[in-house]
This record gives sequence, C-alpha cells and structure tokens, in this order.
Amino acid sequence: MKGRAVAIIVSLALLAGVAASYLALSRNPKPRVSLSAPVQPFFDGGGRLSPGAFAAAYSPDGSRLAVRSADGIGLADRGAVKAVTPRGSNVVDFAWLPGGDRLLVAEGPIPTGQLDALALNGRSAGTVKLLPSFSVGSGYGLAVDSTARHAVASRARADQLSGVVHLDLVEVDLQSGVVRELTPDPDAQSSRPFYIDDTHVLYQREQGNHTAAAVLDLVTLARRDLTGPNIEARPVGVLLGGGYAAYATHSGDLFAVAPDGGQPIRLGSRLGPVAAVDPTGTYAVVVTASTQDAGLDQLVEKRLTPPPKRGQ
Repeated sequence: MKGRAVAIIVSLALLAGVAASYLALSRNPKPRVSLSAPVQPFFDGGGRLSPGAFAAAYSPDGSRLAVRSADGIGLADRGAVKAVTPRGSNVVDFAWLPGGDRLLVAEGPIPTGQLDALALNGRSAGTVKLLPSFSVGSGYGLAVDSTARHAVASRARADQLSGVVHLDLVEVDLQSGVVRELTPDPDAQSSRPFYIDDTHVLYQREQGNHTAAAVLDLVTLARRDLTGPNIEARPVGVLLGGGYAAYATHSGDLFAVAPDGGQPIRLGSRLGPVAAVDPTGTYAVVVTASTQDAGLDQLVEKRLTPPPKRGQ
C-alpha cells in the first residue's frame, strides 16, 4: 500500500511538471532576442564587402548579415559572401525567421505559388503553399513576425495593357498559406514592410510624387504616416525591439523616430543609399553604386550614432 502511494505521488509530480512546462511555453511563445551591436566581422578591414551585393538584412539579434546579389542569397563573412542559395537562384526576396537560423525566401518574377524556408546551409526547412498564389516581382520587401506565424510581402501586379507594376502589401498565414490583402489602394504603391510588433508594420507608401514611411495596423488596417508631406522618406528597419522606426531621406540622411510619433533622431548624415540598419542602430549597410557595371555595386559599413533606449 505504501509503495502504491509513493507511485501515485511521483506520477502526480511528473504530471504537474509537464503542466507547468506547457503553461510556461504557452505564456512565452516568442523567442527571446538579446540585442547587441554586431561583433562578427561581416566586412573586410576597410568596411567593404566583395562587389555584387545590393541588398542586406541583419538577423533579429544582429549576429548575422544576409545579402542578396545577382547570384542569390548569402551570408557576409569578413568581406566575402558565403552562398546560401545555389548560384543563379531565382530567389528575389528574403527575410529572417525569428530564431536567426533560417530564412524565408521568395522566387520571382514568375510566381511559384509558394514561399520557402531555408536553413543557412541552403537545405530546405519547409514550404508554404500560397492561397491564392501571387508574384513578388523583382523583390520589393518581405518580413516575418516574431512568432513565425505570419509574413507580410509586397505583391507585384502588372497591368496587362500598360505593363505598369502596382505594389501592395499582403499578409501570409505561414501555417495555412492563406493570403490576406492589407493595402488595396489602387492609387498608392506599398512596399518594404518591417514588423514593429506583431500587429503593426512599418512600410513605404508612394502616392504621386511623394514617398513616405507609414505605419499600418494589421488588425484595423488603419494607416498613419510617420513623415510629413515635405519629407521624402524610405523605411530601412526597426530598432531596439520596435522602439524606433528607421528611415532614410533622398539626401542620404538617416533618422529614427518612435512608431507612435515624436521628434526624429538623426543617426547619420549623407550616408548614401541605405540597405539595412542593425537592430541597435549602431551600424548601417550602404550601397555604393558602380557607374560602369551594376554587377560591381558594393555594400559598405558605416558607423552611426545609435538612439537612446526608450524612456531614457
């Protein structure tokens, strides 16, 4: 009898432990990201990457830098690029998945009807069938939320008569593949999405001759411009865990502003075309264009004045 009682007590303890673990996981579904300025030498001693890359994105914690060139997607390492996709890949857009060990990629301009997850060694880590299928064109922006349950992409649709490409944002459920329209505005172009948090997205909105950095509420689909009518702004990232939205002006100046408004903070001046900003706002990746050959475009690293943490 005594042995049976002991067995029952042990079983109850084990069940309680399992239940506690389940509750802990369910209450904390998001991966914990520790932000710090990049320490890995992505660039060579002169702050440059081998020619050919023209787009870049830091991993969520800033410990890796993925770049895109005509050859596909790769990882920056001491001035060189280590390939993730095969040479000649049709991948035209990519985004980091939350853990920083996989990439979500899209092929184009011909739609494939799917998005693919890739491990950093190039092996497949899953496929999402799109319902319905859409084209990302030449790649105008892709982002994944902190739970890896949803992605926002810039969809490209070409007018059959004029050939003019219209861009709008769509949300993809990464479990079911169901696609939801977010910005069905025929008079505006929407691209370059970045998750501020899981219910708000920073993006680029172009209407007429004006380009603005805007915030979209994914629940209500309400939009708010972060930059005024006299500022031409291009969003380039989200800093300090959503504390700031970063945007670059046409003159190459870089600013950070709180997503709920406030006074912009200058991070750098006359940097050139900014491809990416690390999550702490300490470094920017800038494109130096070749006047002779687009294949000789080069990414360089430039130091910034990082913004203070919110509340300081």
